[in-house]
Amino acid sequence: MGLDLVPQEIPEAKGGKNRAHLDVEVTDLDASLERVVAIGGSLVECIKSTNGEPLLVCADPDATSSITRLPDEGDGPKRG
Repeated sequence: MGLDLVPQEIPEAKGGKNRAHLDVEVTDLDASLERVVAIGGSLVECIKSTNGEPLLVCADPDATSSITRLPDEGDGPKRG
């Protein structure tokens, strides 16, 4: 298992100091949220993906957000 970072363009103008945003795939959303909270992060909101799967929008203590999600069905090995 490796780490894939895929930069994406977004249409919005820069609104603050931080433009980094990560989507993190996990196998257990509840355990992941517990880890985020244990290290000082927080749950911002729980939303649904376009396929109806839950997405957890979390933030670190500096309010940098990330989305935690389960892998899409059919997600296989990533291109390297």
